[in-house]
Amino acid sequence: MNSVINEEKLTEWLIKEEFDGRIVEEIYDYIEKLRFNERALFYLEENGYLERYLWGNLSEESTISHIYSICILLVYKKSLGKPWEFILEKPSFFSFFFKRILEQAFFESKKVILRTYLLSFIIASFQFFDNAVIRKECTSLVSIDIWANLSSNETLKSRISLYPRLQKQWKSSIKKFNSSNNEILLKNKFYRDWLFNIIIDFINLLYNTKNNEHLIYCKKVLELLIDLVSQPLSRRYLNFLLKDFHFTALVKKSPVYMISENYVFKNLFSILDKYIYIGYDDHNSIELSSEKMTEIHYNKIAELQRIAMKEYKEKLIILATSNYATIDTGDTLIEHLEGLDDDEFYKLFQHIGLRSQYPKELSVPIDREFLTSALIEYYKRRKSLQELFDDFLLIPDEKSLFSLKFHFYKKYNGITSLPLLKFNLQYLSINDFIYRSLEFYRDKVYDEIHKDIEQVITRLKPKVQYPSFTIRFQGNSNMALIIKHLAILEVSPPKVGEEKPGFVRAEVKLELDSITEELRHQWESLRPGDIVYLLSIKPTDDLKETPEMNVSFSLKSGLRYLRMAQVDQVLNHDGRPLKVVEQLAQEDEFEMVKTGRKRILRLFLDTRNYKIDNDGHLYHNKDDVYSSINVIVRRSPKETNFKLILESLKSLTQTPISLPSWFEDIFLGFGDPSSALYYNLNTPLNLSFPDTFLDWNHLLESFPNKNIKLIPSQKYNPAPNPPYRIYSGSISSLENSCQLNNGLENKSDNVLYVEAYNPLNPGPYLQNKKRSNKIRFTPKQVEAIYSGTNPGLTLINGAPGTGKADIIAQIICNIYYSFPDQRTLLIAHNSQSLIKVFEKLSLLDIPKRHLLRLGHEDELENEFISRKPGRINFLLERRTSLLLEVDRLASTLQIPGAHGNSCETAGYFFDFYVKPLWTKFISNSKNESSIKEIISSFPFHQYFSTAPQPLFPEDLNTQEILDIANSCYNHIKEIFLELSDIRPFEFLHSNEARSNYLLNKAKIIAMTSSYLLTKREKIFDLKIKYDTIIYKNSNQLLEIETFVPMTLMIDPESLKRIVLLGDYKQMGPILKNNVFRYFCNAKQSFYDRLIRLGVPVIHLDAQGRTKNTIAELFSWAYGGLANLPNIEKQSEFLYSNSGFLFDYQFINVDDYKGQGETEVTPYFYQNLGEAEYAVAIYQYMRLLGYPSEKITILASYTGQKALINDVINRRCASNPLFGLPSKITTIDQYQESYNDYIILSLTRTKSLGYLKELERLIVAVSRARLGLYILGRRSIFESCYEIKPIISRIFRNPDKLHLVSQEMWPSSRKITDKAENIFVMEGVEHLGIYVYKMSEKALEKLKENKDIS
Repeated sequence: MNSVINEEKLTEWLIKEEFDGRIVEEIYDYIEKLRFNERALFYLEENGYLERYLWGNLSEESTISHIYSICILLVYKKSLGKPWEFILEKPSFFSFFFKRILEQAFFESKKVILRTYLLSFIIASFQFFDNAVIRKECTSLVSIDIWANLSSNETLKSRISLYPRLQKQWKSSIKKFNSSNNEILLKNKFYRDWLFNIIIDFINLLYNTKNNEHLIYCKKVLELLIDLVSQPLSRRYLNFLLKDFHFTALVKKSPVYMISENYVFKNLFSILDKYIYIGYDDHNSIELSSEKMTEIHYNKIAELQRIAMKEYKEKLIILATSNYATIDTGDTLIEHLEGLDDDEFYKLFQHIGLRSQYPKELSVPIDREFLTSALIEYYKRRKSLQELFDDFLLIPDEKSLFSLKFHFYKKYNGITSLPLLKFNLQYLSINDFIYRSLEFYRDKVYDEIHKDIEQVITRLKPKVQYPSFTIRFQGNSNMALIIKHLAILEVSPPKVGEEKPGFVRAEVKLELDSITEELRHQWESLRPGDIVYLLSIKPTDDLKETPEMNVSFSLKSGLRYLRMAQVDQVLNHDGRPLKVVEQLAQEDEFEMVKTGRKRILRLFLDTRNYKIDNDGHLYHNKDDVYSSINVIVRRSPKETNFKLILESLKSLTQTPISLPSWFEDIFLGFGDPSSALYYNLNTPLNLSFPDTFLDWNHLLESFPNKNIKLIPSQKYNPAPNPPYRIYSGSISSLENSCQLNNGLENKSDNVLYVEAYNPLNPGPYLQNKKRSNKIRFTPKQVEAIYSGTNPGLTLINGAPGTGKADIIAQIICNIYYSFPDQRTLLIAHNSQSLIKVFEKLSLLDIPKRHLLRLGHEDELENEFISRKPGRINFLLERRTSLLLEVDRLASTLQIPGAHGNSCETAGYFFDFYVKPLWTKFISNSKNESSIKEIISSFPFHQYFSTAPQPLFPEDLNTQEILDIANSCYNHIKEIFLELSDIRPFEFLHSNEARSNYLLNKAKIIAMTSSYLLTKREKIFDLKIKYDTIIYKNSNQLLEIETFVPMTLMIDPESLKRIVLLGDYKQMGPILKNNVFRYFCNAKQSFYDRLIRLGVPVIHLDAQGRTKNTIAELFSWAYGGLANLPNIEKQSEFLYSNSGFLFDYQFINVDDYKGQGETEVTPYFYQNLGEAEYAVAIYQYMRLLGYPSEKITILASYTGQKALINDVINRRCASNPLFGLPSKITTIDQYQESYNDYIILSLTRTKSLGYLKELERLIVAVSRARLGLYILGRRSIFESCYEIKPIISRIFRNPDKLHLVSQEMWPSSRKITDKAENIFVMEGVEHLGIYVYKMSEKALEKLKENKDIS
């Protein structure tokens, strides 16, 4: 069958605007002939055929081809991770459409591939449970009604008797069913029996599979059942039905299951089997412990023994009296039951309460052999989740890395079923979530390692050399070295209770003579703990194909073994540590020459694999794995921490993990989604807001729906100045004395009591002046700040430029002053986000010593003092300066002694000298008769002689004098308080001890999610208590990255607030593999899941970063984003961009030199025309005077980024007229950043690729503040339905670059002014010539001015 699509033919059909049912029929027939070719579906999807033509014209008279077309395109859309929001535009028709799909799923005459699509639609529907329209239909398939298909009424009664509320539900269900009219009765019966009939049909097909398409359909049924039993809502009634049906026994006896090559099917079934029998109470939604599972299991066996003793005493006496452990294995149970005849055997099933009779529709022989296997399944001892964790392996080898699982990843086409766990809306338990996360992260890492190893081996080009029959490597790889020998140096004895060695140390010799200096440095820079891979590549003649290996690659390459090892140290050829050699080289320049280029790499091998390999060699005549190792492979330093992360995640399972009681149900997806919000927790508090509000009117404006009551002070002021303290909850003692300020009706549940207070005066010096906020926050921003300061869960969604970093800083500051003993943990996806928040915090009045930022070395910027190493040095320097101040204070007080010798002596000095002097002054001031006497008795006059004078101005009253004195004492007290915090550094000498102290002392701790994943165990062991977690850009974090910070404390109830800020309209977690993104749904962040569950969100509604014209490109996505006042006032937003007619343009770039996009290697897309155009625009801007640091060039692909770098290095790097732009990077890597001017290369000219994701395009167009110039192929972007809201706005401006001559930066032309001297660039060559002429003139000018020779 020819699968090449005819785009012209499809276009001819699609251009017709009026609906024509015949066109639908013709298109469906066409794509069915192509067997639903992915390219044809892609073309229909790109042109909006589903939304624009099919769904909009759906009716009850629609043909079956119309129904199928919608179904197939819905499945295709879901496979790309796209939502079904358009269904809500016509919700009344979904019920009709859903039922039609259910009906068609049973027609045997339908092609199996079509039935597979229909089933895929049902699977996808269950994943959209957050959509009320879809949820209503789906829940009908898994309600308690399906128990009408249980084996007997006795089984039903026995089950519902265990749970009283089930009896009410069942009675209500029967009553509703019986009272329905005929039409509704038939519909209810159809829904009730649909899933049961699918299961029967599935089992029949397993025993009569005819071709591969049947197998694909069977895998799809397993995928559906896995999805249903892995979510509490759909599992509740279905799971017991599957057990009653002996589903697992039926599958295991089927011919399909017996075929070893059916790898995916068997692995899918293995997942289903685990979830059917997982330790979980389906009706109370509680995970069962290993002990509870064992108790239930033994109770079942005890019941069997009682039946055996009562009914079959003579024949089953041994069974009735046997030990439990001898019964829960299949072989022994069969032996016990062999004495029963067939009638007795069948009656045994009735006594136990198990099904032995099946519907006539099931065409599988139900004989004694099958029922015996069903009985074995029933009495089989099942593993709990905890036991599954214990068996979980982390270290890869050749079998796990090159298993068929990864082979099938490559073949994923959106409809394929894969043996992978999914991330859903709900989880059975916290351990269930951890288990899925562990599986996902291991598969994700293994997939990446698999690809890297495959690429390395491919580049090495191993070939068999004859007649020696050895391997010769004809190529080379930057990430691999050929080694001759691996030597085992030391094998440590096993630890107590273990069989594997304590450790295994080995070494390899590296020959670095023949590689470049850069590569040599990379190998020599391997750090302790880094991961390397040891490969054995051998002739392949004796290797046999097995279903457990990806034979297509392993056989071809000769990969025999792969073992992972951790670096211990890098040594010189003579055994000296390389660091020592490098230090000597600084003194003797010939030292490195003398040592040559030979290195020794000491390694720790994986002890588990070593024991297995060694035992196999010694006792089973297998290969000596380690003597055959001949290649060592390394990966990028950023990719070597996966072992730490996997170990960290597995460590979560070693201790019971729970979340705060007010939050756990919401995390799992249960209960009221708003129950954890502060106004539902009803926790009365008084909160300090030192500088959130600029004045009283600002406070009133910020709470438009609240009654503001001012608590009176001694000096009555109806509009007091900040700071304020806000009380939530009723204050009955003040109810009558408080004044209503904003004219709202007095409703007790909507009242805020406000009190103005005097802040502590920190001292008389200029550096003592409090830093404070200058931003006039909007009511929505204040709502976010107020909610985040209160206990509970807060979700904040903010478009680009809505002030999320300022809001986080305010929340942190308010918590710091409201609850001085509480600690805050700030988590972000990358260090850049943390730096932004810390920059904001530096503008507020929080002491530096209470701020700490942790991260990997390559994530930290040396100049930023909040990081851990910088903080240690800062505190040591601060100690020195403070002790000098102590000496100066002692000198001014004329108290001899070495008081500033240490923090300890300074503490004694304060307690025995300074504090008594202050106490005496306060006492005397109460007795002094005049202000002059009070001033003269102040003991610290001479010390504060360096402060602005006079210290005590004239015409002050007594209280004002005492206020100044107090501020002076506060300054002194702060010195000694800070020294007391630094004092442990005097006896903590190691950096690790000092770092741990800092971690325990800091009030605000910030770290990246990846850092926390690797260091979780260490931080947990420090027993740090914190009260608040704030997540910055939480939409970019994987669910597990959001979860782990919540597990750092022994007592989860200590956690009082969780604040998540993000933007669900922008990109979620970045995942390279579409299998993980779409099939596993791992692109769903926890933030997105909470929003889908219905947790209320605070939407920030105004932006203040982007010029209004550019903001219009993305503001529509946020319900109409307003502009903050600064957009209308600041000059940079009021003037046009010099030399450009428009603030933004999409510039159509035709093929350059006959080429558009090229793909050098898979996914390494480049477009030379766009690269040249981007650099030409940059050059043009620089010639007009635009600062290079204000310009960023973005590319949509790494390949295009590399190409632009090449062009700009060639054209601009060494040219004084141009230089380099601020950054050249990809859209994904720039999501946290922005710049004034963005030049964006979209690269693709044949298809959109991942640029059809609206979220990615929103990120791209929102990175520019003042100017955005997009390079791309208009035709492919204009036709895409999903991105139309942005593209249609962009194309309001022409698609050829419009320039304005005779202008220089900064611009003097206002946006409202009419431009003159406009000219149009016809293409990249035209602009190149123009820029060349401009640069010639600029160079001549430079030469005239003698700026260059």
